[in-house]
Amino acid sequence: MPSLTNDAMVRKRIEEVMQEKGITKAEFSRRWGCLPQNVNSLLETDNLSKLTKIAEMIGCNVADFITTNEKEPQPSINGYIEYNGEVYTIKCLSDLNNLMTIIDKSQQQ
Repeated sequence: MPSLTNDAMVRKRIEEVMQEKGITKAEFSRRWGCLPQNVNSLLETDNLSKLTKIAEMIGCNVADFITTNEKEPQPSINGYIEYNGEVYTIKCLSDLNNLMTIIDKSQQQ
């Protein structure tokens, strides 16, 4: 069986963290501002600056991309919020925090 490159292992772990947080690749591409077909290559990185931005965007730490230790269960959140005619899926605290950021930015304009 061929071994994964470090970049591929990091991408796999990022995808696991995204799945744990309920973030799809389509949602990731929307948040990052890239085309959905570019997400896989974007996630395959060992660039610390890019990993830091990815971690902030999905609501975790860079260390989460290199460790797989089981964490304590997080409170379950599941719902939808409509804001300015757009429906947002809320599956974790990160989703809620991201929506609050969107609301804060729209109120500052």
